[in-house]
Amino acid sequence: MTKTSVRIGVCLGALWASSLAVVAAHAEDAAPAAAAMTPHSYLVFFDFDKSVLTPEAVKIVDQAAADIAAGKPTSIEVTGYTDTVGSDAYNLRLSKRRALAVQAELTRQGVPGSEIAIVAKGKHDLLVPTADGVKEPQNRRASIVYATPAAPPPAPAPAAAAAVAPAAPPEFSVWAQLEAGITANKDSPHSGVNYGHLFTDKSNQLVLNQLLVTAEKPLDTNATDYALGYRLQGMFGTDARYTHFLGELDTDIKERDQLDIVEAWAYVHTPWLTDGGVDIKIGQYVTYLGAETIDPSGNAFYSKSYIFNFGIPLKHTGVMAITHVNPTLDIYTGIDTGVNTTFGDGDTNSSAAFQGGFGLNNLLDGKLTILALTHLGPEDVNDNRHFRFLNDVVATYKATDKWTFVTELNYIHEELGDADGWGAAQYASYALDDVTTLNGRVEVWSDDKNFFVAGFPGNRTFVQFERGLPLDQPLLFSQAPTTYGEVTLGVTFKPPVPAPLQALTIRPEIRYDNALRGGKPFDDGKSSDQFTFGLDFILKI
Repeated sequence: MTKTSVRIGVCLGALWASSLAVVAAHAEDAAPAAAAMTPHSYLVFFDFDKSVLTPEAVKIVDQAAADIAAGKPTSIEVTGYTDTVGSDAYNLRLSKRRALAVQAELTRQGVPGSEIAIVAKGKHDLLVPTADGVKEPQNRRASIVYATPAAPPPAPAPAAAAAVAPAAPPEFSVWAQLEAGITANKDSPHSGVNYGHLFTDKSNQLVLNQLLVTAEKPLDTNATDYALGYRLQGMFGTDARYTHFLGELDTDIKERDQLDIVEAWAYVHTPWLTDGGVDIKIGQYVTYLGAETIDPSGNAFYSKSYIFNFGIPLKHTGVMAITHVNPTLDIYTGIDTGVNTTFGDGDTNSSAAFQGGFGLNNLLDGKLTILALTHLGPEDVNDNRHFRFLNDVVATYKATDKWTFVTELNYIHEELGDADGWGAAQYASYALDDVTTLNGRVEVWSDDKNFFVAGFPGNRTFVQFERGLPLDQPLLFSQAPTTYGEVTLGVTFKPPVPAPLQALTIRPEIRYDNALRGGKPFDDGKSSDQFTFGLDFILKI
């Protein structure tokens, strides 16, 4: 591999799912009407990140135990909750420990433990609604709920006492997503290539970017011990030209619309090492580096940044372990076959690569998160000696309910050729309402030896270049080492949609690219700048 550390994708998948439905029906003349019930509830609170009952909480639980003994309830449920600081998995375990602490005190006061149902809600069903990462004392709680027969005359049972058990998560989730769009270029380059773009590189042409199909089993959100999940995701469309795992459907299709397996992995949560546990993913998966993603629904813009196109890997085959040290710190450690590669014929050399770093969560009262990762290893064809280093830092700051800022810093070094690429991108988003968000992106990225940035006019040119094969069409380059700048302004519309549709996103944008230093890379080497106007829609079913 030379010239770009980009790649990869998303595709195929199929797995069908089923969910349990519980139906209870009683004929009017088959049984007498059920006795009316009176609900009783108690609430206790916990210190931050603790599951030990305070002296005040013990008094409340003991009072509940005395009332339970006198009332002879038909059911008892204890539910634990947390605030929004920390990951979902960590808070689910913490909320269960809080519920178990209440159960233990009730049992100590004579309530049979076998009669107490335990529910863990984590950071869901907040008593006081907050943003993610907020230390709200009222949300660090556990509730005791039970029902006793009501005194005559009987009254209708309150709805709140009827349903206490949370619905189980679906065993499978199967969904499809379609993205199509057009990128207009006033210069209409003869090659048909918007230079500096990859996924939106076809100028003045309507394209089917992705038909993404995903089948997955999510983690059980109530699990506090071992939990297993998996995903199979496939893609058909023009994006697949750049997202192939080498050796998988990469040179078989000559047309513009191609097939790609984006992800195929299994993951397990384990209660190892720390209270937060360790998540282990094995298989083929998209990279953890970068602010933007192959799945377009996670991005603010239709076009991708220079960093995404040329400064980070896209996919890996290997193993990644994420250790949740505490609610603030996650450690990433992984080994894989390299950038956009897999085993055997799908690897450009015989060396492994490393991906790792750290994540900082819930900084500045939950408003700031930082993810700093590196990927390093040999990436060039039949070369196990020279390393490629890809480093990326993403800081996300949720300033207010409406303003979000994302800063990305990127540095890539290729030992073969002693080439460097580096830059930064700043994103800003302002939510006008639930439907409309205004977005902006400003970026500078330097290719100091004209090594990384290129245009790929053929449908298989990118993969052929990665694998060191003869090219169907020659690459497009700047005439000299170039520093690129781009400014993108756009709007995201997410109007409500009827069932069975899940979501519709419409994203118009205007983008200006400029060669701040170096040659004239745009319009087939005739211009130092480029205006494009993009529009896409994403429909999820």
